[in-house]
Formats: sequence, C-alpha cells, structure tokens
Amino acid sequence: MPDVTIKIRPNGPYLIEGPVALTDCVGVSLSTFARQIREAQMTGALEATLMSPVSLSRILIYSSLWGYFFSAVRFVLYLVIGAALYGVRMSDANVTAATVLFILVVLCFAGIGMAWAAVVLLIKRGEAMMIVAGYLVVLLSGVLFPTQVLPAWLQRLA
Repeated sequence: MPDVTIKIRPNGPYLIEGPVALTDCVGVSLSTFARQIREAQMTGALEATLMSPVSLSRILIYSSLWGYFFSAVRFVLYLVIGAALYGVRMSDANVTAATVLFILVVLCFAGIGMAWAAVVLLIKRGEAMMIVAGYLVVLLSGVLFPTQVLPAWLQRLA
C-alpha cells in the first residue's frame, strides 16, 4: 500500500469553507427544484403555473432564487462566524475565485437538481433517494476529507 502523506489544516477554517458552506450550496442545487415541484403538486398550483404565459425557464429560475439567495446569505454568515471564532483571515480571500466557484457549483448541481425534479414529477416522491445521492456526492467529492484516504476503488469513483 502506498504511503500517503496528508497535510491536515486546522478544523475550524476547513469546516467553514468545505462541508458547511459548499455543501449548503450543493444541497440547495440538488433539492430546490424538486421541492418546488412537489409543493406545487401538493397545493394544486402546478397546472396553473405551467399554464401561465411565463416561460418554463423563467419559472425554474425564479422559483429557485430564494433558496440560492438564502444559501449565499448563510455562506457570508458562516464566514463571519469563522472569522470571529477561528480567526479566519478574509484579507487573503480571493473573492473573484470564490464567486466563480459558487456560480460553477450552482450550475453543475442545478442540472442534476432539475433532472431530479423531473423524476419527482413522474413518481411524486423521491426525497429519500436524493438525500442518499447528496450524501454520496459529499462523501466522494473530498469536501469532508481528502479523497486520498479513500480505498483505491472509491478514489477512482471520486
């Protein structure tokens, strides 16, 4: 077995930028569309919404804006708490890179979330399967810990 040396960062800052902040954004991207579809199905508003003169793309975008906005607010709150509790220095932060990363994460996982919303539209349920899929994404993405500590067969999947 190869020797793997891993640099461990202090837990506080790593937890703020990884599992807490980005996982929240991924969770919103994976769940917001399906949740909106399911809520509209349960209240009977789905048919009326789809029959409105608003394009489907606008319905998808506008129905998810609150979730993404709230995720961004929580992200800033996590950074403020991280600065207060763990001394995370924001002066060294690359705001442009963080913004680009946030947008890319949203775009990548929003597509998966929209596909999942189609599944929910067909089978009327499915939140449990999405929760499992979300946990697998977090586990295999290197957010919680470096992927080098995973077994070789999981590293290839990660």
